Amino acid sequence: EEAKSWGKVTPDAKLVTVIGDVTVILPLLVASVLGRLK
Repeated sequence: EEAKSWGKVTPDAKLVTVIGDVTVILPLLVASVLGRLK
């Protein structure tokens, strides 16, 4: 929500909040990004 008020994202952008342990979430995020780059 703070990003909206600072103008970093558009008001109609889809935002997601992820709550989890970094040792689980980070590898999943990295794998997803690398998969999209290929």
